[in-house]
Amino acid sequence: MTTPGAETRIELFNVAEGVLVYTGAQRIVNVVGRVREPDSVESLGYSLNGGPERPVFFKSADATSQRLTHFGDFNIDTIDREQLRVDNTLVVTAMLRGGGREERAWHFPAANGDSPPDFRLALHDVEHPQQVGQVVDGRWRVAGDATGDRWLEIAEEHSGLDRIILFGRDDLGTGYTIRARLMITSWVGTPHNIGLLFKWNPHLQGDGTHLPSQWSTGLGYYYSHCPGLRIRYGVDVHMNAEGQKMGDHVLAEAPLSHWRYWARRVGRRFLGDRPGLEQVAPGVTYYFELRIEEGVHALTVWKAGRRKPRPRVVVDSPPQLLDRGAAGIIAHRCGVRVFDFAVETG
Repeated sequence: MTTPGAETRIELFNVAEGVLVYTGAQRIVNVVGRVREPDSVESLGYSLNGGPERPVFFKSADATSQRLTHFGDFNIDTIDREQLRVDNTLVVTAMLRGGGREERAWHFPAANGDSPPDFRLALHDVEHPQQVGQVVDGRWRVAGDATGDRWLEIAEEHSGLDRIILFGRDDLGTGYTIRARLMITSWVGTPHNIGLLFKWNPHLQGDGTHLPSQWSTGLGYYYSHCPGLRIRYGVDVHMNAEGQKMGDHVLAEAPLSHWRYWARRVGRRFLGDRPGLEQVAPGVTYYFELRIEEGVHALTVWKAGRRKPRPRVVVDSPPQLLDRGAAGIIAHRCGVRVFDFAVETG
């Protein structure tokens, strides 16, 4: 077995030796990582706390996944939080083509937490994202600068489909406001989006031989392939046999910037579908605020340093398509920095 600090083909993004893993935002404890030199690996497996070895699906030349971007990426989605102890040992094993194997072990504490419904992101004493939130997809990291400012980040080179991190509890229903302060560092391909999740429920769970993409959540976000801002529910969203998207419910849309909306439409017609003239501009800090009440859902987005405007998207008497779930951030095909995130009830 390889010692925790040794160089192997196996790398985890949201589990580190001796670092607390928070598990209160969804029942599935996703473990994301990558295997280097994936062409040399026949199969991956893991064992938790001395239990039986289970398979790990990873992206290879023979296996594709909507949720995994780079060759060698993997996402363990077969661990429930009830399986975790106060202290845990996770062993990941790579079976090599032509014979041989590599193992790497991590020892880490875990905590569900009995946190109040209200939440505020605090990063001053944090080095790893799993200490403050629950990573679902993507290589999230804690970063900062010489002034002491700190943020959660998806770097441009780690962008991809639906980079998701969740915060707080998984039983939020209605009667709260989500606020975030964030900045897009780069848009990487189209379509792309950035924004807030509410009433998040875990993806359909796999068995280690595949990674399902079927999902259920509410979203208040900016999306490049709509008028701009959108409030939306997805309930068991998937593609049927005829290629139709099922379970998608768009409640309302509105531009954030009318002139950028029309300029981008013209640009796409003559220059094709590529990043440029986004209504949420890279390098600019924005506030996102989403109010979730039984009688109204309202989304407001504005640039930092400016006065808060009226909500851009308002849904009166919204359908209650999901009962409860966690709040979080979704970042699709972009680099992003999240400086603040809060849930306020009442």
